[in-house]
Amino acid sequence: MKKNFYRISVGLILMALGLSTAHATLELRPGGMVYDSVQNITWLADANYAQTSGYDGDGFMTWDASITWADQLVYGGFSDWRLFNAAPDDTTCDSSYDPGGGYPTQYYGYNCNSIGNELAHLFYIDLGVAAGDSILTSTAPEFNFFTNVQSNGYWSGTEYAPNSDFAWSFDTNLGDQ
Repeated sequence: MKKNFYRISVGLILMALGLSTAHATLELRPGGMVYDSVQNITWLADANYAQTSGYDGDGFMTWDASITWADQLVYGGFSDWRLFNAAPDDTTCDSSYDPGGGYPTQYYGYNCNSIGNELAHLFYIDLGVAAGDSILTSTAPEFNFFTNVQSNGYWSGTEYAPNSDFAWSFDTNLGDQ
């Protein structure tokens, strides 16, 4: 997706905390954060915080603007927030594309759910959403940990290696990378 042309949702961002827990995969933390013990990351509970914080009127930004926003965010006493990682080498995806020219195969599509593919893992594994369905159909009790969830595309922090004019995103309306 062209990173400076498209404006897509920003808000499901996370930080790597290194905290551990012996409880459920997703744990609601004080102050509007959700800890994922399998991926060892913390999500903002407000999935459209760019809008609700007043930073952006509708929460839709270009990739560059979303990277800047995450880099500048201080929330819950933490300043090391970032956009989620996409994993273009995730072989659990249903499709692949080899652009040639010496670039490794780029995986995309549905069912991308490896640990390194952070939002896709949350979508498929933690929230139990099926490929082709909206995240809003989740019946997992942990879905209620999140607010302002958008059935839209969300920018990742991962640039598309073959062409730096593009970046990876994840569509929570259908579950594709």
